[in-house]
Amino acid sequence: MPTDPTHDDLADAVGAVRRELELDGPVDRVWERLASAEGLGGWLADEVLVDVRPGAEGVVRDGDGPARPVRVEEVLPGRRLALRWTDEGGESLVELTLTPVPVPAEDDDASPRTRLVAIEIPLGALRRATATLAGPRAAALAGA
Repeated sequence: MPTDPTHDDLADAVGAVRRELELDGPVDRVWERLASAEGLGGWLADEVLVDVRPGAEGVVRDGDGPARPVRVEEVLPGRRLALRWTDEGGESLVELTLTPVPVPAEDDDASPRTRLVAIEIPLGALRRATATLAGPRAAALAGA
């Protein structure tokens, strides 16, 4: 009996890269440090030249490597930043998401922490995998 692919199967099929970190500080403070070209420079590349606003375009560069075009796709202040960039491997979507880390009720002295999840998804591979996975489903729906 066929099974539905899981999120992890799809992520593996497209070569998505996921990183998760816990950072000191509440979400709003971490967002302030992250949501600027300078802040992004600490996470994405050595050099980031882009305004953090939807539709903004710029470049990112690692070391002496080539400049990669980048476009800000979505900004949900204090929560999520989505970028699209292109390099020699093609186009990728990069999402940075912030969420508060729950503090145990019994830990009155705990300082706020924030979880940062960064995911890079190669879009060409995602399109191919989605078409492949959707193929049998689409044929079944069409009665084939």
